[in-house]
This record gives sequence, C-alpha cells and structure tokens, in this order.
Amino acid sequence: MANQKKGGMVESIKVSMPERIDVALSNGTMVSIPKLKTGDFLTVLMSIQDLPTKLFEMLGGTVDGVKTFVGDSPINGLLSILPKILVTAYEESISIISAATCIEKEYLLNDTDLCDLLKICEAVISVNKVES
Repeated sequence: MANQKKGGMVESIKVSMPERIDVALSNGTMVSIPKLKTGDFLTVLMSIQDLPTKLFEMLGGTVDGVKTFVGDSPINGLLSILPKILVTAYEESISIISAATCIEKEYLLNDTDLCDLLKICEAVISVNKVES
C-alpha cells in the first residue's frame, strides 16, 4: 500500500509539472524546451560557473554594481535573471540558453532575434520552476 501512495504522489507531481514547453519563434519555427534532467542542469551550472566573474568585470568591477544587478539570487537563480544577463553578456547568455535547451548555439546566434531569446528564457524558467 505504501508503494501505491508513493506512486500516486509522483504521478501528481508529473501532471502538475510539464515535461516541455513549445515556443513559437518569429520565423515560424516551433522549438520545444524540455525540463532539465539532473545531468543537464549540472551542465547549465557549469556553463554559468565563470559568469559571475565576467559580470563583475562588465559591471565595472565593483561589488555594489553586481549586487544591484543580481540582487539576492543564488548562483542557480541566475537562470531567473537570464533576460538581464542576455543584454549584459550576450555571448555567455547564448551558451547558457544552448546548454539549457539543447538548441545549437549557432542557430541561436544566427536564426533568432532578441524576442525569441527572451521567450526561450521564459520557457526555460517556467518549465524548470526556477524562482529568483
């Protein structure tokens, strides 16, 4: 009976959390943004490992500048401020989005616009239930 309760709980979680979100890009292409698996999440975290240092340098090398930009978000909360980072650190943002979505970096660089990237960021945040 304990297994039935456990299974029911897992099923209710699966139903309440979508496995992927489809996003319509401005060129008419649909992309599917999957929920990150544990290994993929680790890959994303590794891709943003140097981002705080790069942001620190981009924001003038002051702690106050970084605190104002990032707020109280922990390192994994950087996904939730990805739209802000996108404007400040474009190349690094593209690498993070690529790692989080499995969409080729070259496609993101050459075949999407800023609105597309923001929609993709929103889908990554939403499907993974990331909160700042």
